[in-house]
Amino acid sequence: HIMVVELHSEQIEIAFDSFDHLKTSPIFGDYLSHRFADVGQEIVLIAPDDGGVRAREDLHKNLRQDLIAGQASVHQLRKRRAMEEKEVLDFVGEVDGKIAIIFDDMMRSGTTMFQAASGAKKAGARKVLGVAAHFFGLDSKKHGLFEERLAESDLDELIVSNTRPAVVERLARSPILRQKLTLIDIAPYMGRAIRNYETGGTIKDMLGSLTDKRELYGVLHQAGS
Repeated sequence: HIMVVELHSEQIEIAFDSFDHLKTSPIFGDYLSHRFADVGQEIVLIAPDDGGVRAREDLHKNLRQDLIAGQASVHQLRKRRAMEEKEVLDFVGEVDGKIAIIFDDMMRSGTTMFQAASGAKKAGARKVLGVAAHFFGLDSKKHGLFEERLAESDLDELIVSNTRPAVVERLARSPILRQKLTLIDIAPYMGRAIRNYETGGTIKDMLGSLTDKRELYGVLHQAGS
C-alpha cells in the first residue's frame, strides 16, 4: 500500500493498485477557517499559475464558504531555458481591500509565489498569505538567498506543512523565517490515515467522520512568535 501527501502529478495514482492520496487542502482549509473566522467575506483565493487552478479549487471546497469573497488567477509563463524565470502575463480577479491567499502544492525557489504576491498587492490586496504543502525554500543563483527574497517579497506570511523535516531546523536558525513562516504539523493526519487504512476505511470516510479537523494537525510555529 502506498500513502503519499499532496502529489504534484495526480496521474501517478493510477500506477498503483493500493494507494491513498492525502491532500493538504482539508488541513489548510480548516486552519484558515478557524484563524479568519471573524473577518467576514474577505478572503480571495488565488491560483499562482495556470497549473494551480485545481489546487485552488480544492482549498475552496475546504474553506468556510461565508469567508470567501471570490477567486483570482495569475497567468505566468516560464521563460525559455530559464528554470527560475517567469513572466507575469495577467492578473485576473478582484482583490482590492481583501485578504489574498495563494495556494500551491510546493514552493521551491519561490519565484511563482513571490510574483503572484506582487500581482495581488499591485491589485490592491491589503494582506497576502502564501500557502504551500511542500516547502523547499531553495536559494537562487541569480536572485540570491531564499530568506532574503522572502523578507523583501510582498508575502506578509508563508504557511507551510512539515512534509519536509528539514524545515524545522531551518526555522530554528533563521530569524527571517521565524518572522514570516507559520509551520503546520500534519503528523496526526498521517497517523490517523495509517490506522484508518488498517481498519479498512477510506480517507474520504475518515475526513467525513470528524467533527473537528483540528484533531489532524497542530501549529508548530506561528509567524512572528
